[in-house]
Amino acid sequence: MTVVKSRRITKIENFNDLLIAGTQQDILNYLASESLFSSKKGFSFYSICYLLKDREFFDKVIAILRERCIFEQSVWQFAFFFKDDTALMNEALKIQKLDKEFTSMIGCFFKSGLLDTETVESVNFLRHLEYHPMVNKRAHIVGKNAKIQNVTFRNTYDSFLKTMVQKPGMSIEDKLSLVYYL
Repeated sequence: MTVVKSRRITKIENFNDLLIAGTQQDILNYLASESLFSSKKGFSFYSICYLLKDREFFDKVIAILRERCIFEQSVWQFAFFFKDDTALMNEALKIQKLDKEFTSMIGCFFKSGLLDTETVESVNFLRHLEYHPMVNKRAHIVGKNAKIQNVTFRNTYDSFLKTMVQKPGMSIEDKLSLVYYL
């Protein structure tokens, strides 16, 4: 039996073989030349995440992906690991902002040095919707405890109230009165 320092693979058949036996330069060459969306060789961006903790390797991967016009969220998020490149963190957040779930978590009126979500596009209740008739007295319960029967209108109204509660400049009393109707 012979003990060796590292495993040697004579034939690289898939990306995992490259991760085990290849160098960082081999991986960078693969990223620059191969099809990253074809699953033939088993490539996954998540398989190189542990290597992205090396700043020099991370910068080279970002440069290659930018050159190829490829955005991968799991790679760009490592900008927050290093915390020194504000432009790169801002770029990652702008792409993340397109995700509706992310925007709904932070709200329509969030402002910071990195991200500003207060735009006309993010405030989705500004769409003009028409409901006629608004209330049909014979078909709907009218009064203080009445619920909006039209599901689409109720969802629109709830969205409007949730957005208004997040708006800066409103007094806490006004916000509490809006929450009462939710």
